[in-house]
Formats: sequence, structure tokens, C-alpha cells
Amino acid sequence: MRGISITIIALLLALQLAGCAGGVRPLQSAGMTDEELLQGEVFAGDEVYRIESPGEILALTPEMITFLDAKVRGSVRGMDKYGKLVDLINALKGSGTLALNYNYMTFTAAETFEQGRGNCMSFTNMFLSMARYVGLNASFQEVKVPPDWTRRGDSFVLSRHINVSVDLGWQGIIEVDFDNENVRPGAGNILISDRRALAHYYNNKGAESMEREETVRAFQYLRRALEEGDPEFSPAWGNLGTMYLRVDMQGHAEAAFLRALEAEPTDLVALSNLQRLYVTQGRDELAEHYAAKVERHRLKNPYYLYQLARAAYLEEDFETAVKYLNKAIAKKDDESEFYLLLSETYTQLGDTRKASLNLKRARKVDAETRRPDSTPAPTEDFKAVTG
Repeated sequence: MRGISITIIALLLALQLAGCAGGVRPLQSAGMTDEELLQGEVFAGDEVYRIESPGEILALTPEMITFLDAKVRGSVRGMDKYGKLVDLINALKGSGTLALNYNYMTFTAAETFEQGRGNCMSFTNMFLSMARYVGLNASFQEVKVPPDWTRRGDSFVLSRHINVSVDLGWQGIIEVDFDNENVRPGAGNILISDRRALAHYYNNKGAESMEREETVRAFQYLRRALEEGDPEFSPAWGNLGTMYLRVDMQGHAEAAFLRALEAEPTDLVALSNLQRLYVTQGRDELAEHYAAKVERHRLKNPYYLYQLARAAYLEEDFETAVKYLNKAIAKKDDESEFYLLLSETYTQLGDTRKASLNLKRARKVDAETRRPDSTPAPTEDFKAVTG
């Protein structure tokens, strides 16, 4: 699933378990304002970075305008909204632009058109800006999709999704999506403002900068997400908290995570990081409170089930390992490590036929994905990004 708002779950943290404690309400414990959290003096530096303005994110280049004028605006069906939409889609298909090479990077509309690559945020920026240019009423839309876990480097990624909704008036509403897999039109989807979409974009760029260890740039993007975008966008608060954790400013980190939960009480990044923070601080009651919330989400994560299987395997509880691996594969059947461990487990159980079968499946998946090294390394924090 190629989604846009993704939650990265660190492997080390995914192994933490705790029980449930009720009645804990720590949301007022940090006592910091949004302004204090967004000052970020600790992230100041001499580096000067150019951050895209809101206008630049959706801006069309002369080449894009020429393309649209020729392919869509000059069409004989140009006065008909549905005809315009069909012409736009056909023009992009004919140019090969709709066959974008998917990667996890976030680009402006112009960059996406020029480079022919990007994530769902990138595609949505491009298509929406082009649709509006030809006179269509196009909006950003957050899409409800089933939980979809992937791995990026040493982290686990939970994707949300965004696409374009085009209101054709009496002709109906059409959703245009870069990746239709598992997307159900209209099923809980929510139209969002351009400012909310800005929050998605800037948060994504901030997280990408964090991965490159460009701390100053990352903070500037995250602050933009919350100031020029949506101050209630929980992933940006979660990423800001992660940045504060990295410099051991625990009070600021706690406040940022709590702020994320005020905006979205089910934010898994904030819940998980708070659990980890409270365990580190020895605040056991709070740690258990958040652990119980996190655990319900973790059992939907195939990689967490895989880690439970590994733990069972190391304890020589092979039947339990098989149970967890089969659950993981049912949720995600294109991860070679699941089949490899299942093969090793069946070997320990003396079932050579199933061991051989799963080894062949692992090799097949590796050949299809062509991933040189899929072994994750433990990390120390959680992040949330877009697409």
C-alpha cells in the first residue's frame, strides 16, 4: 500500500510489553504551550535552508501549463467537467506521468511531473494542481484504509493515505488515486483543507530530513507543518517529540507527545513514545497505561507478530512460533523473513516438507522484491511521516 501518513515503529520498542492500569489522565502533566514547544532553540544552527512556500508546493511550471493547454484545455470536450477530467487522466496516461516510479520521497507538483517519481503525497500535489488549472473543483482527501505495515530501513511503517476528490456537480464526485489497492471510495474518507494538506507535506519533509540527520532543516519543516499547516496535526507533534527525545529534553518530548494525543487520542507514535519515556523514567503506572493502548495496535502489525515468533523460537516454543508467523503472513505475505523463520521452525519440528516449501517461498519473495538486505537493526525512537 502506497500511503501518505505513515507511522514508523522502532523494532526495539516493539518488543516492550506491559499490563493495563486504568484511570490515568496525565494530559496536563507537561504544562508547556505550543509556542514553547515550537521555539526549538536547541535545534538552531548556522545552516541556512530554503523551505518551499505553500504556493510553490502546488505551483505549475511553464512546461506543465503548455502540456495542459494542449491536452486538456484545448479539447473539444473542454466545456464539460467530466470530459475535462477524462482528458486530464488520458493525457497523463499518454505521457507516462501516471505510471510514476513510486518511492518514499515527497515532492512538489512540479518536481513530481518533471521527475516522474514520488509518493502518494507527491502524486496528489501534481494531480490536484493540474485539475484546478483546467477548471475542476479538486480537493485533498484523507482516505480510510486498512492498516498496512511495511518496513523502511530499520523502522516499521504504518501507512495512512491521501488522494484527490473531484466534485463534478450534477455529474457526481470522482476520486482519483495513484494506488487503488485496498482503497474503498467514500468509505470514511474525509475532505481536508489545503492547510491540512500542507501539514502532511511539511511533516513528511521534516521526517525525511530527520532520517538524513539534518536536524535544523527537520525542525524548520515540522514547525511549518504546525504553524502554516494544521496545529492539530498529531504526526508533526509526534515527530517533534522524537527530536526532543534525541537531545534528551524529556520534558519537552513528553509535552509534544501529549499534545499529539490531544489532537488525536489514538496516535500510535505518541502512545508508543510515551510508554518508552515513562519506562525510562520509572513512572510505571503511566507506562502500563500507555502500554495497554499500544498493545491493541501492535497485534495488527505483522512485524510485531514476527518478533513474538522470534522470541518463541529462541525459547524453543516452536508451536507458538508457527502460530505467530502464520498470523504475520496472513497480514503481509511478501516478507521473506517470515518464511525463512517459518522454514527454520518447521525444521526444528521435524517437518522437512513444510520447511522446504517455506524456504522456496522466501526465495521467491526475495527475487520479486530484489531487496539486498532486509534485516532490520534496532532503533531508539518512533517517527511519523507522510507517504
